[in-house]
Amino acid sequence: QQVAVLNKQIGAVEIGKPNSAVDLRDQRQAVLEQIAAKLPVSSEDGTNGMIKLTMKDASNNDVVLVDDATVTGPVTFTGTGLTAGASATAVQFSSGSIYGALTARDGALQDMRDSLDNLSQQLVTAVNAAYNPSSTSGADFFDPSGTTAGTIQLEAGLTPSTLVAGAGAAGDNSLALAVAAVANQTFSTSGTPADLIDGTIGQYYGGAVSSLGQSLSTMNTLVDNQTSVQSLVTGQRNSVSGVSLDEEMADLVRYQTAYQASARVFSTIDGLLDTVVNHLGTTT
Repeated sequence: QQVAVLNKQIGAVEIGKPNSAVDLRDQRQAVLEQIAAKLPVSSEDGTNGMIKLTMKDASNNDVVLVDDATVTGPVTFTGTGLTAGASATAVQFSSGSIYGALTARDGALQDMRDSLDNLSQQLVTAVNAAYNPSSTSGADFFDPSGTTAGTIQLEAGLTPSTLVAGAGAAGDNSLALAVAAVANQTFSTSGTPADLIDGTIGQYYGGAVSSLGQSLSTMNTLVDNQTSVQSLVTGQRNSVSGVSLDEEMADLVRYQTAYQASARVFSTIDGLLDTVVNHLGTTT
């Protein structure tokens, strides 16, 4: 919307005066850079200094976002991607902060969620098997239906008074020992029946955290590299298009000297005229 508004203002100023709306063009460029940080957009020159803003669809055809002073349609997030343009066309993109957020959500973060869900389900299954070997209904340690990291919880009927350490006589702690042994139990996804994780619970959790940390470290390194490239390119652009204070100061001195010279000329002419008018022909 900001681009469309600025387009309209630029178009009104530059009718018959190309490239005259310098301040408005600078404002539009700043907005375009903000948009480009989120989405890979392209611009094309239009009439009277206005531009057309586009993205690409799956067939590499242009999807127009802004046509001169008109926003053709909203950019809408569908949950998995974006639609844009007058007909809500799905757009393709592989750069920008939105793409980065979706990649993280569906990549490393989803892998971590899956790992935690597998860990939770394996923990529920193994502890319940150790605590309730006879599979008596309602006698589990964990609620068997809560098999994800977001739903894991104790069995509804488990209280300090119903919690048991063994199934035999007083002092029997066989169940407690069986539950404790789960911490050192080695699981295998290739076993029979197949488990959900490989290694012990501690090993699997440590591996999941390490994998996320490695992914984060790799991404941070890439971000640092790209930030350095961006700074270099921005510096090169500013050296070409930016204002040089040295050049501006040199121009200021030149204009000041020219003004002083002009003032000297007028002062000299004024003196000559004074002599001609007031002193020539005067007798002493």
